[in-house]
Amino acid sequence: MSVSLGLAEAPVVVPGESVDIPVTVRNSGDIVEAYDLDVVGVPATWATFDPPRVSLYPGTSQTVTLTIRPPRSSEVRAGELPYGVRVVPSEAPQAATVEEGVLTIAPFSEVAAELRPQVRRARLRARYRLDGRNGGNVEETLTLTAVDGSEQLRFTPRPRTTTLAAGERYAAVLGVRARRLLWRGAPRHLPFRAVVGDATGRAVTLDGTLVQQPVLSAWLLKLLALLLALLLLLVALWLGLLRPAVRSAAREAVDDRVEQVAAEAEEAASRTAGEVAREAIEQERAATPARPSTSSGSTSGRARASPTRSTRSPASSARSGPTRCSGPARSAPTTSRRPGR
Repeated sequence: MSVSLGLAEAPVVVPGESVDIPVTVRNSGDIVEAYDLDVVGVPATWATFDPPRVSLYPGTSQTVTLTIRPPRSSEVRAGELPYGVRVVPSEAPQAATVEEGVLTIAPFSEVAAELRPQVRRARLRARYRLDGRNGGNVEETLTLTAVDGSEQLRFTPRPRTTTLAAGERYAAVLGVRARRLLWRGAPRHLPFRAVVGDATGRAVTLDGTLVQQPVLSAWLLKLLALLLALLLLLVALWLGLLRPAVRSAAREAVDDRVEQVAAEAEEAASRTAGEVAREAIEQERAATPARPSTSSGSTSGRARASPTRSTRSPASSARSGPTRCSGPARSAPTTSRRPGR
């Protein structure tokens, strides 16, 4: 028995596709023999034989087609993969023969990405999350960019560039900012596109929208109008009711206080005048000597009493005014007449 593979060069297969490899089986014995075929070195789920069993007369051969279909997965790494075709005689399994070959797995790129959420509402800026995965079987260097047709947005991707191994996931943040504020009016829809590209120029495009909200929205304007009306009502209430009442109460309080202060001042003045009068009387009593009990009608007695009355205290002299000096009365000048001639 002999087995030979019909391809001179190593077959190349792209994951997700298939390749057919002809396998020739020859019965070199002298009896009729049935042969079973299977594959080694690759998962059995990848390979199929058509037909999977052959019966040969001595000296005859038959070609069997081996179809290999690797799945399109990042787990199927690109590169050379050794494999073998084993032929097992049904009458003598111990005489099985293996023919070896090499299968080349071709590289493929597959980048998956998702923008979440696709729509955000904001007055000026918003953040979007970009989740992705390198679904290919080779390492990829990815670049994140974004564009908008109206040029009304600015973009800040973080990170801008990343390198992913086969099957690796990544997460990026895309910051979107409007170039100017929308002060009032209806919300404005600003569409954009996020682009995830690789080194070969292939790219994944994701659509997003920033719904820019006005700074002064309709409900805010209504609220401001309501607050203004309430403020005007409070001002009118103050001017019409509260302010006159406050003024009247303040005036009454001031008048009461003024009356109280005036009464206290008058009382203090009266008390001060009484004290001054008492002090003057006490000083006058202290300065005046006691009079004798018997009075004499002589001139000498009156002469002695006269100096006593003229001697006064400074306080009594100040109250009575200037003291007139008594002295001998001047006689009127006499006019002498001369005898006539």
